[in-house]
Amino acid sequence: MNDLQSGGNAVTASVGTHVTRFRDRVSRWAYEAVPACVLILLSIALFRRHILGTYTFLGNPDRLNNHLKILMHHVDGLASGHLSAWSEFDLLGYDTFALPYTFPNPLTWITYWFGPENIYITAGFVATGLLACSGICAYAFVRSVARDRAAALVAAILYQFAAITVLKISQNDMSFAVFILIPLFALAVRRIGQRNLASSFLFMSLLAFVLLQFTFLQKAAYAAILIGAYALYRSWATRDWRPIFIAASSMVTGAVAAFPRLYSLAIAMGQYTRGDKGLGPQPILPFEILRWFDGTLFGQHFSEATAVVNGLNLSEGFLLYTAAFTPFLLIFGIVRYRSQWFGLAVDKQRDGAFFLLFLVFCFSVIGFPPVLKLIYLLFLKVDFLHGRILIAGLLPLVVLIALVLADLRPSSLPQSSNRAIGSWLIALVAGISIVVAIELIAGTYVGAWRPVQKWSIHLNLTAVARIIASAAVFSVVFAAIKSNRPRWARTGYQIMCVMLAAQTFAGVNYQINGVHTLSEIPFEKGNFYSAPRSMFHPPASQDIERLHQRLQSAQFRSIVICDPRNGGGFCAAHIGQYWRLRLVDGYYGMGVSSRIAALPWKAGQLGMREVMFTSRESLPWRLLALLNVKYALLGNNRLYRNAADGTVDSPGSGTVSETGIMENPFPVTARVFFPKAIERVADFGDAADKIFRDNKVADVTERSFVEGFSLPHSVSSQGRISLSGEGDRLDIRFDPANEERFLVVNELYYPGWRAEINAVPTVIYPTNVVMRGLLVPPGANAATLIYVAFTKSPAALWFYLAGLAALVIGTTMLWRGARTR
Repeated sequence: MNDLQSGGNAVTASVGTHVTRFRDRVSRWAYEAVPACVLILLSIALFRRHILGTYTFLGNPDRLNNHLKILMHHVDGLASGHLSAWSEFDLLGYDTFALPYTFPNPLTWITYWFGPENIYITAGFVATGLLACSGICAYAFVRSVARDRAAALVAAILYQFAAITVLKISQNDMSFAVFILIPLFALAVRRIGQRNLASSFLFMSLLAFVLLQFTFLQKAAYAAILIGAYALYRSWATRDWRPIFIAASSMVTGAVAAFPRLYSLAIAMGQYTRGDKGLGPQPILPFEILRWFDGTLFGQHFSEATAVVNGLNLSEGFLLYTAAFTPFLLIFGIVRYRSQWFGLAVDKQRDGAFFLLFLVFCFSVIGFPPVLKLIYLLFLKVDFLHGRILIAGLLPLVVLIALVLADLRPSSLPQSSNRAIGSWLIALVAGISIVVAIELIAGTYVGAWRPVQKWSIHLNLTAVARIIASAAVFSVVFAAIKSNRPRWARTGYQIMCVMLAAQTFAGVNYQINGVHTLSEIPFEKGNFYSAPRSMFHPPASQDIERLHQRLQSAQFRSIVICDPRNGGGFCAAHIGQYWRLRLVDGYYGMGVSSRIAALPWKAGQLGMREVMFTSRESLPWRLLALLNVKYALLGNNRLYRNAADGTVDSPGSGTVSETGIMENPFPVTARVFFPKAIERVADFGDAADKIFRDNKVADVTERSFVEGFSLPHSVSSQGRISLSGEGDRLDIRFDPANEERFLVVNELYYPGWRAEINAVPTVIYPTNVVMRGLLVPPGANAATLIYVAFTKSPAALWFYLAGLAALVIGTTMLWRGARTR
């Protein structure tokens, strides 16, 4: 009986212990959920105009011309039942699966589920969620390092709303996704141990695959540098080989699985040019570190900086600004940390030494040419804006801030929940009031500028006043924290935390919701932009069809004359996809096709990554005629924003009519034709020399110029031709003939296109610099061109399977090894 009673008591005690543990775990998770809720609510507050339905968040011109354009292309493909890789809507076409900054990802399906007609609205909600995710992931990592909830929450707010973070969410979702992956990677590296090697390898391999398969690869490379260095440091600091081994093996596994995309980009890099191939002048100058103290120091937004003739790169400059208090706090923390002079530089317990060293490295890339040259060599001498490395410098910055805040935390902070909540509410009111007062002081200098002759720039006195006022307030609050009075110390600490968060949010709120974002001119000179909800609705199918009929889009291409004030004149990239127009002009992040760049464009029409027209005068009509361009459209509100004013009803006659359409005055080369003769050339440069000679354009329907082809004795030009299809497939029908013919398709030549004539595979020859050519045997009457992106090819499947096999084998071996030990 006693044994039964003892057994019952033991069971009861065991159940009670498990219940208590479960309740503690739930309570702990609930407590940790509070910071996540705060970060989500702040993200919603930032995008409140979009969420409330009054405006549509469109970000900056890059978002419209790149991210939203490609997103619309893929959503349209899903709606038609086929995810097409090839887009024919600008720059003569390109592979949307070989873009350096994005790849079809799960977010595409989310946008598709809510309907193509709501694409811009859905994209704004997705951006809101991604922004919140970045803060939550940053909080999870910083919390594990600093071991202080308040400090981790403040650091997460700085991370989520830094100038560089908000710029990237205003550009491209998959460029921004790196901010989500970096803290997850770092958290996984920090938690690698003997018992979790298998799960760490599995998790980090999946992260590596997502990083390399879907995100902006330049920024993925910076993230890999940070994570690799952190894993190496952890191995050295802990005298344990596991962190660097797991990090390296998982990155290799992810790279194997993502190889098809990487190889597709390698193919594209061989076909496209970005102009200067050397280490040109770095557009980020060392004195731009002053933006760390205030991001608006050289202009509160793009159009303002342009108005005062500040020739700085505001979109890729020094963008680590969070709050004006941040640099002062970090400087004080570097000098004195944990009661030790320069303690951060030797802190191993919290990895402070690593994060300080890496942040100094990021600053050095901008401030010291030898370090920049090292990064340039590391990137195989491909010229990039390496100031973007600050995307990997943001996490070290906020970790250091969290460590300093945790070190400053006074022991007298109230422990009971009621007292703690009341104390923080008082600090919240006081901290926000101080930030508002600083803004009022700074606001008295609105519109005031001070020239600096040494740097040939103008300083915004509003920002200068904000810096000075913040420095004065910081000194007072910091003195209170370091005082020997417990009440002053805890009040000062709480106010410091609130001031950092509030000033950060105030700065980003102006960037997203300031008056400059509601300009009558969309993206005026590069500004962020929110459109009234009545505008930027994707055009209805009947409106698209009507415009296509007017422009004869199945037979001819068009160009768009853009307003140069609209985001630098980049409007064709958006309009082409928006109205499904086949354009010669446009914008592509990889660059401009080397073949297109070889054509004789006039000054200002060919850029590093774009072909654009911002004036109706001096259009290269003869060149455009060669490229199958019959019409030029004026990029009015109807075309650009689908606004009510302006129409697109009639072609007009040679001049811009009320309808905004001009017709090419020269005969236009057909989209597909049989030339009367062909001539062999060495390469596309040789072809360009023969076509464009003595300021004339040769008639390629009379004689076409073919690369790498053993010429037949003669070809025929007889037979009617018709073409149908779009995207990845073109079907061509023509009358049979008894003679050999050479079929020229006036579409961009690019590796990956495959051709069949009467179901027999045939070679596609580069023709007339940019076109495709096929030798048609006697009696043939049909040709099919199919684009096979390497990422969708059978060869790619083997790499996906190899990556999966490496993942399974590696996880299994590590799991078995852990069980054996």
